[in-house]
Amino acid sequence: MRYRVLTIAQTHEIVELLVAGEDFGTDAVALERGDGEQLDVGPLLDIVEVFRERLSECGSSVDTEHFEGQLAAALHPWFSSIPIEVLDDPGFWRYLAVKYFWWFTAHRESDPIARGNFTNLVDATLPAEQIPLRLYLRTRAIDVDGDVQLAGALAHSTDFWRSHINRVRLGSAPVVARVFAEAKLADTKGRLSTNPLRRVARRLNRTWANTNLDIYEREDALHLIQEAIERET
Repeated sequence: MRYRVLTIAQTHEIVELLVAGEDFGTDAVALERGDGEQLDVGPLLDIVEVFRERLSECGSSVDTEHFEGQLAAALHPWFSSIPIEVLDDPGFWRYLAVKYFWWFTAHRESDPIARGNFTNLVDATLPAEQIPLRLYLRTRAIDVDGDVQLAGALAHSTDFWRSHINRVRLGSAPVVARVFAEAKLADTKGRLSTNPLRRVARRLNRTWANTNLDIYEREDALHLIQEAIERET
């Protein structure tokens, strides 16, 4: 499959222009890799158009974390259709970040961008920070049976997804991560508010020291999560 990529230097240069309000033709400098059929970005464009319009209509009232999760869930089928060798290429994610997702990055991360801290938001050196890559990682983290709608079900959940799933090993244990997300969604009494949630997450991550959570079945995951909640909240 043929697809476009950007180097880190190209990415930083383009984003500096975008931050300054200048338009830039990304495809004019993008490199092409692979062979055979060109990657079909049509489905991506359709989804992006819908979500850009939605964001424009909602403006500052939108819960950006909830919005990000819904966008991730909508994109999951397209990402899942892409060969792993493409997904493993950081240059591919840099191209996506600049070409198709700068609109959301500029909205979602306006504060760090205003301070000049934008490189890790686009260059894919920190996977949990770069918008399109972390969209993919969020759904992959809970994809047990192809149903990833849970990725967009939690409101006001920045700490949960970024700190307790994508930045740590729990993101590589889909069954456990999914049950943890279900527990957070079902929490109506505040047992998994910010500080208790962090304690539960720390306990789960310490479990990796002597247990392979990535092979857990659902029943084991349910027991693990419930025990952690009972002990830490």
